[in-house]
Amino acid sequence: LARQPHPLPRNPGRDPRTILAQLQDKPLGRRLLLPQNVLRSGETVFLDDLTLEELKNTLQVEINIVKSSGYDFIDAVLGRD
Repeated sequence: LARQPHPLPRNPGRDPRTILAQLQDKPLGRRLLLPQNVLRSGETVFLDDLTLEELKNTLQVEINIVKSSGYDFIDAVLGRD
């Protein structure tokens, strides 16, 4: 089954439950590292129905998804990902 695009909440930046609301207007630097468990399994969709691409475009920052272990996070921070 093909996944149908999910409409964004009416104002996702104002809904405190969304990842966008938590990150918007924060100094994020050049890139954002997020653990893979914030996405639905096997998809590039966050648990709040926002897509990875939508978040990248809205925040205007590079987003890297890393495995959930501490080793993988450190590798990503050090650029060994």
